[in-house]
Amino acid sequence: MNSKTKRILTKAAIGIVAGLVIVQILFFIFRNLVLQVAFDKVADRAMSRFGMELKCESLKFRGLSEVYLEKFTIVPPNGDTLLTAEEIGVHQSYLKMWILKPSIKAITANNVKLNLIRTDTSGNYFAFFKQKSVTITDSTSKGNLASRYGKLLKLSLDLLTADTYLKDVCVSYRHNDYTLSISLPELISENGQFGSKIEVTEFGKTNTINLSGQASRWNSEISYRLTKSELGKIEIPFLKHKFNIKADFDSLYLHLKGENFSNTLTQFAVQGSTYNIDIESPKLAQEVVKFDSLMGSCKLLIGSDFFEMDSTSIMKMNQLAANFYARYKPASKPEYDFKINTGEFPAENLFASLPNGLFSNLSGMKASGSLSYNLDFHLKMEKPEDLVFSSNLKGTKFRIQSYGRANLSRMNEPFEYTAYARGVPVRSFMIGPENPNFRTLDQISAALKSAVLTSEDGSFFWHKGFNEEAFKNAIIENIKKQRFARGGSTISMQLVKNVFLNQNKNVARKVEEMLIVWLIENNRLSTKDKMFETYLNIIEWGPNVYGASEAAKFYFNKDADKLNLSEAIFMSAVIPRPRTFGYFLDSTFAPKPSVSDYYRIVKNFMLRRGVITQEEYDATLPIPALDGAAKQYLIKIRTKPDSTAVEQEPEDDILILEDPK
Repeated sequence: MNSKTKRILTKAAIGIVAGLVIVQILFFIFRNLVLQVAFDKVADRAMSRFGMELKCESLKFRGLSEVYLEKFTIVPPNGDTLLTAEEIGVHQSYLKMWILKPSIKAITANNVKLNLIRTDTSGNYFAFFKQKSVTITDSTSKGNLASRYGKLLKLSLDLLTADTYLKDVCVSYRHNDYTLSISLPELISENGQFGSKIEVTEFGKTNTINLSGQASRWNSEISYRLTKSELGKIEIPFLKHKFNIKADFDSLYLHLKGENFSNTLTQFAVQGSTYNIDIESPKLAQEVVKFDSLMGSCKLLIGSDFFEMDSTSIMKMNQLAANFYARYKPASKPEYDFKINTGEFPAENLFASLPNGLFSNLSGMKASGSLSYNLDFHLKMEKPEDLVFSSNLKGTKFRIQSYGRANLSRMNEPFEYTAYARGVPVRSFMIGPENPNFRTLDQISAALKSAVLTSEDGSFFWHKGFNEEAFKNAIIENIKKQRFARGGSTISMQLVKNVFLNQNKNVARKVEEMLIVWLIENNRLSTKDKMFETYLNIIEWGPNVYGASEAAKFYFNKDADKLNLSEAIFMSAVIPRPRTFGYFLDSTFAPKPSVSDYYRIVKNFMLRRGVITQEEYDATLPIPALDGAAKQYLIKIRTKPDSTAVEQEPEDDILILEDPK
């Protein structure tokens, strides 16, 4: 390299260094002005978009790269102040700030109050939720999900793993007479360790929770641990007020680790566990539900157009564990995937893991052998008819050693049955020869038995409690009609609901119903004939009318063995909605045209399945007008000006038919 070239390079280097020095000097001279301009732009945007007024008494740089705000407030339009902060400091990496990759190193805040105030019609934070809705035409119209949420998660981890010094931070919420406040007197997070007390005040009671954890910016991970205070368990706030759910626990552990933040895939892992959980909710169960432990670990992925929980994800309830897979593809017509796989596990683990307060009939049950469960669900809202649904509980050398609280063989002997109406017990009677209205199968008209099977559960004598195809078709129809238009319950499920369970509609009852059905059907605890006989003797068939014998007299003033095909088909139509049977009848008490259509379709099904011959089909008479106590009941009801009890139009479609497999 000659001397001339060296001189040129030296001058260039000096020029670059001088330029950087000048830029640095200009930055230090004008940085507060630039910061104020940037704040004003943010404030203008907040005002134009949300109507929120952002104010700051003092805004400046402190040191090389710390942005310092003093007396910062956010005030909504015509509302109480949303946020006040005595001081906030955000310390960024100086070098990364110059390459336009801001990285927060430390956060300080003092005397910060976030006040959320609402009434039944307004709130000081409602402006954030009143943006114009955007119609999503397809998944790509929302942009690259991985890029968008990846940046947000990366920023969140940056904030959470920064050194933090908080003092007197409080979040409060007020809704009419309800108040909630969550306070941090002081939180210090440095060198990867943090801890604090959290004071939660709700319904006039203050509970102190211990918070501790670790954070690693290098590994993009953070963990939290909440433990109970001197006052006892940790109650989750707000749930009781908003959802009438009371939930508390002894301790909670949560670990979050970012694994990939590319433009095409965001990936992070989550682990969590909690112990001694109590949940009180009428929608879940009538009793307090108690879990010894709940644990889980999952890997969450965000692609360009989907959210996914991969199949290595595992959830564990007490001793029962299962792998889960879930995928959601957002669009105007989204796609859903959901899978559960338990693998084979000792049957005893299932019954030992059932939480106290749930599945009371199975409490204390002992069993041997092993079980496995698989669920596969795939739905494209664009084509609901292509629904994939498969649910299979399989037993291997499964044997019931002893029943729990309920004797699952009770239908094999006479027993007392209690009927409910709207969750209230209304009547008790024996199911057996002691009851003069009890009828054995051979004492019930073949026409009625065939009509009930055809309309309610055509494959009853072939399935093992569940008709997967019927359930799948019910889901498809309900989606297409955007309402509950069709149920997928089999006769076995209806029977178990009536014989073993109360009438309170909640999640636990439905799961317990399916478990009991599986146990009875797969272990042949009762024969199909005995189950069908019991069903025909207990089902509600009208207002305070139970069983085929009472129903035949109520509608047609004859015994159950004397019903003809026309009468039987009418009675089968009443089963799904026995208290609104009057809707099916006109002013002369004859069936309306909709019932005639149902009548024709049921006859066609019966003919196609070989239940009746062509001669019987041709000889069938029209459905007759009522000739029993039902007619007098309707006359009495219809003379009342406010009577709607039996006249309301049913929400469900009248026809629910399935061909047997």
